[in-house]
Amino acid sequence: NNNNNNATSARGTNPISSRSNPTSARALMSSRDPKSARSNRGRRTGNESYRNLLNDCDTVRRYIEQLAIFIPGRMVHHYVSKAKELTDRTNLEMFVEDIDGAVLFVDISGFSVLAEQLEKANRSAIASKTLSNEVGAALEPLVKLVIEWGGDVIKFAGDAMFALFTASAHGNMENAVAAASLAARKTVKFSLYNLTTGVKLKVHCGIGAGKIVGLHVGGVINRWEYAITGEAVAQTILAEKDAEAGEV
Repeated sequence: NNNNNNATSARGTNPISSRSNPTSARALMSSRDPKSARSNRGRRTGNESYRNLLNDCDTVRRYIEQLAIFIPGRMVHHYVSKAKELTDRTNLEMFVEDIDGAVLFVDISGFSVLAEQLEKANRSAIASKTLSNEVGAALEPLVKLVIEWGGDVIKFAGDAMFALFTASAHGNMENAVAAASLAARKTVKFSLYNLTTGVKLKVHCGIGAGKIVGLHVGGVINRWEYAITGEAVAQTILAEKDAEAGEV
């Protein structure tokens, strides 16, 4: 019978024929099974979620690296070590720590004169923006020098900054003081000349060493601050007052 032969031939060449291709038949049946379809969708969703998670982790890492430059390294290490315990920002805590090390205070001389000259040469808004740019341009290379010698910038105070060199990070107190001293000697060689006003900025430094107390305080309207105090800080401030431009 030609019709039967044609039908048989058609089944034989049909890729979904259960007789000629039982594996394909099972695949077809499986694809029509709602549970299997959901499972396949679940796998696809899981793979997509995993890829998204990897992308999210990379994004979070970049954000952390960008934000970390705005806070002391001690704070980054403290909270990274406690990351598993933190569920949201309300888990930040107040704490006090005892530190042995050296404190470096870097102050840039000449900004008061520069501000006055810029005020005369420009409108107030322009003068303020120019001064802000000058402060940023002056502090950036100094921060890099401090980090290069193993220091941790704790706080900026206008055109000045405090940096901490801990004995634990440098092996002992002598090494910490040496690192702070070498960083200071490098920073005082820095100078910046403003073409508009002719004012030259110079650096002077103070160094203190000994016991330091680190405090993480705050919590009001979720604002926090890390500060240092102690005999080493007091020495640093006194030493800086005695230093002329270009001196440590």
